[in-house]
Amino acid sequence: MRMEPYHYLFWHYTDGVVMYDQQQRLLQANDTALELIGCTLHELKQANWGDLFPVSHMQEAGDNIQRAAAGVTCEYESCFISRLGQHRPMWIRHIPMKRRGRVVSILTILRDLTSHNEALQKVNAFFLNSADAMKILDLEGRIIQVNPAFEQLYGWEQEELYGQFHLHMPETAASMVTRVLQQVAAGETIRTGKVLTQKKDGTLIPVNMTLSPIRDAGGHVVMMSVVSQDLSHQHEIERELNQAKKQYSILAQSTSDVFFVLDHNRKVVFMSPAFEKYFGIATLEQADEKLRLCIHPEDLPRLHHTRDQMYRTRKTVYVECRWLTEQERWVWLEVKGTPVLREDGTMQHIIWSTRNIQERKDHERQLNRLAYFDKVTGAPNREAVELYLQGLVRLREPFVFVHWDVDHFKWTNEQFSHETGDLVLCELVRRMQQGIRTTDYLARTGGDEFLLVLPNTAAAEAEALLQPLLEGLSQPISIGEHSVTVTISGGLVSCPEHGTDMETLWKCSERALAYAKERGRNQISQYGAAHEREAMLETHLPYAAKRGELFLVYQPKVDLTSDTVMGVEALIRWKHPLLGVIPPNEFIPLAEKRGLICEITQWVIETAAKQGKLWQDFGLSGFKISVNLSPYSLKHAQIVEQVPALLQQAHFPPQDFILEVTETGLIENVEKGRAVLNGLRAKGIQIAMDDFGVGFSSLSYLRNLPISILKVDRSFTARIDQDEKDAMIVQTIVQLAKSMQFHIVVEGVETAEQVQVLRQMGSLIAQGYFFSKPLASGEITDWLLERKKPA
Repeated sequence: MRMEPYHYLFWHYTDGVVMYDQQQRLLQANDTALELIGCTLHELKQANWGDLFPVSHMQEAGDNIQRAAAGVTCEYESCFISRLGQHRPMWIRHIPMKRRGRVVSILTILRDLTSHNEALQKVNAFFLNSADAMKILDLEGRIIQVNPAFEQLYGWEQEELYGQFHLHMPETAASMVTRVLQQVAAGETIRTGKVLTQKKDGTLIPVNMTLSPIRDAGGHVVMMSVVSQDLSHQHEIERELNQAKKQYSILAQSTSDVFFVLDHNRKVVFMSPAFEKYFGIATLEQADEKLRLCIHPEDLPRLHHTRDQMYRTRKTVYVECRWLTEQERWVWLEVKGTPVLREDGTMQHIIWSTRNIQERKDHERQLNRLAYFDKVTGAPNREAVELYLQGLVRLREPFVFVHWDVDHFKWTNEQFSHETGDLVLCELVRRMQQGIRTTDYLARTGGDEFLLVLPNTAAAEAEALLQPLLEGLSQPISIGEHSVTVTISGGLVSCPEHGTDMETLWKCSERALAYAKERGRNQISQYGAAHEREAMLETHLPYAAKRGELFLVYQPKVDLTSDTVMGVEALIRWKHPLLGVIPPNEFIPLAEKRGLICEITQWVIETAAKQGKLWQDFGLSGFKISVNLSPYSLKHAQIVEQVPALLQQAHFPPQDFILEVTETGLIENVEKGRAVLNGLRAKGIQIAMDDFGVGFSSLSYLRNLPISILKVDRSFTARIDQDEKDAMIVQTIVQLAKSMQFHIVVEGVETAEQVQVLRQMGSLIAQGYFFSKPLASGEITDWLLERKKPA
C-alpha cells in the first residue's frame, strides 16, 4: 500500500502536528503533539482548542484559530497548561488546508520553546552581567539597548541613548564608524583594535571594539552588537612598565646580577644583560618560550606552584630548580620572585632574580650519599631501601623481598682480616648487581646482611632468577694472594602476601633465612606455612606461662641393677589453645631468641621442685628430679643464686636436683660455663652432661667440669642390640665414664633386648619408652604406685 507523502510527514515530523476540521473538531494528532500537550488522543478529542491554554492566553488562541478557519495562515507564541498546572512555552502555527478554494481543515504545528527561552535568558544574563561594555544597534546604527557596564564606563543611561547614534565616538571617527557599520550590516565581524572613544563628560577612553551581526532564524542580519573592552588600565600598566624598564636598564648596566621582569600577564618584558648571556636568550620575543625550555621538566611543577603562591599572597617567594645554561649544562639556581605592587595592592610586575647554588647542592648530594649509601660497598643502605619500599607500598606495587646473609662471615674476618672481609663484601655486591635486573634494588642493611627487592615479581619467578646468582656468589674470590670462598643464604618473602611494612617483612624474612641456614646454608628459603606457625608461636609464647598453658611431663629413670626408679626427668610441654600440644624443640629456640628462656627455666625449676617435694613427702626419699638447662642460661651468672633460691622455696633438697646441660652448649664458652656450673655444684646441685657422644665428646675438658652424670645419646642406643659397633661405642663410653667416677644414664631404651645388653655392661641407669613414656604428674604418681605393689 502506497503511503501519501503528507501522511508520512504527519507521523514523522519532529514538531507536534494536530489536524482540526473547520468546526475546530480534532481529526488527528501525532505522538509528539500529544507529548507536548500532555494528554492522550482520546482526552484531546474531548477538549476544545481554548481549553489547552491558561485563561490569560485563551482569547488570543481562539482568535488565531478562527483566522485560520477563515483561510489566513498565522503564527504566534503562547503556552499550554498541563493537567498539573505547569505552563509550557510554545510556538504555534496554523495553516488552513483548502480544497477547491474552500478551507476543509486546519493543520497546526507545535514547537516547544522551553530550551529556546532558557537560552535567551542565558544570553540576556550574559549581556546584563558582562564586565565589558555592550550595546545593540539596528541596521541604521541607532542604539536599541546598552548593558550596565556600558552605562558605567561612558556615563550615559539607557534612556538617554535609545534611538541615538554613536554619541560616544569622537566626531573625527564618524566616517570610520559609518564604514564599519556598513560592513557589519553586510554580515562581517569587525575587530577594530585599539581606538579612542568618548565619555559623556568628554574624557577619551582607549578600547578594543568587536562589532558582530545578529541574525534571525532565516540567517538574515537584523541587528548589530558592539562589545567594547576598556584599555585604560592596560594603558596605565604599559606606562608604568616602560618607566620601570628604564630604571631596570640603568640598574642592569651597573650589576652582573642575573634577573628578568614579568608583567601582570606573566610575559617577559625585561632581561638583564647577564641573564641574556647566561642562558643564551637574545630577544624578548624568544624569552617566554626559551624560559620554559631552560627549566628542568621535573622542576617545572614546583616552580609553577611557587609562582601561583606569590600571585595569591602578594609576598616574595623562593624556589630551587635546575636551569639549562648556554653551555648546555644543568645548574641549580635559587630563584627569588619579588612582586612590585601599586598603592592599591594590585600587581604591577614581578622581578625574578637568581643565585647559583650548585656548590651547595653538590655538598648536599655528598651528605645524602653518606646518609643513604653504605660507605664500604657503595650500595644503598637500610634507610634508603626503607624509603624505596615505602614508595612501592604507597603505589600498591607487589614485590619480592629477599634477606641475604653471608654464611660464616665472622670466620672469614677472623681467618683473614677485616680489610679482606670488606673487599669480599664489595665483590659480592658487584656480582649481585651484575646478576640482577636493572629494575631490582640491592641494599646493604648492615654487617654481612643485604636486602634485594624485586618489584612486580612473583615468588616462583624470583627463585628461578636468583638460583644462578647463588651459584655465581659461591665462586672463589681473589683478594691479593688469598682465594676466599663464601656462600650466602636468603630468606624470601612477598608483599603484600606476607606484610606491607618493613618491620613485618623483615621478621618474616628472618624466619625464612634461619630456615635456610638450618637446612645447610647456601640456599634460599621462601616464607611459608611453617614460618607462619612459628610466627604465631613467637607471638603467643610470652603469655603462655601466665595463661597456664605450660605444663610438665615426667619420664622415669630406672636402675638396671636393682630395677628401682631413681628419679624422673621433667620435660616441658606447651598446650597451645589453637595448635594443640607443642614439643619443646619447637618453642624453646623461640624462647631463647626472644629472651624468654630464663623466665621459662625458672618456671620449670619451681614447678618440678614443688612436685618432687610432694613425691618425697609421699615416701620416695632421695627421689631425684632432672631439669634441662638451656645454653643461654649458662651465660647469666645470676642463675647460680636463682636455682638454689627456688629449691629452698619449694623445700626440695639440692643434692636430689639435677641440671642437665648439652656438651654443644658448654663448648661455645667453656670458661664461663665452667664458672656457672662450679657455682651450682658448690650449692649441692648435681650436673649431668646430656646427649653425650653426638658433639665433640672430649673427655679431656669434662675432667675440668663439675660433671657427675653422663647421659649417652639415644642415637647409640637404637641399634645397640643389632650393631656391634654401637654396642662397643657405648661400652667404651661406660668404661671411661666409670673410670672418671661418673654415673651413666642411657637414653632411648625401648626394647627388652636393649635392656639385656645394657645390664651386661654393669651398673647403669636407663631411660626410655620401654619403662614409660613421659607422663603427667598424676599419671606418673599412679605408675610409681603400681611398681611398688608386690608381684
